[in-house]
Amino acid sequence: LASLIGFAATIAVINSYVLTADPCGSSTGSAVGVSANMAAMSLATGTDGSILCPSSSNCVVGIRPTVGLTSRAGVIPISHNQDTVGPICRTITDAVYLLNEIVGYD
Repeated sequence: LASLIGFAATIAVINSYVLTADPCGSSTGSAVGVSANMAAMSLATGTDGSILCPSSSNCVVGIRPTVGLTSRAGVIPISHNQDTVGPICRTITDAVYLLNEIVGYD
């Protein structure tokens, strides 16, 4: 039923709306947490779809910023040319507000 995703290989994360659906991607916890009203907003890391796929699958809004727009301090890198940090929120407005707050350089 649930997917074992990313670094949470021992914890099953399920889609908030369709329990048998794949929650999609390594930032699944961030998207499911927002989707299930556990948090108003969350930060996620993305290399190749890890922000947008879980956001779409869990009916929330994710923005994948251009690489370098947000700081990657504290992020374990997979690809320096692709890694980025972006917001996952319930609304586009909230996502834009959060993105404006996290814009910064390494």
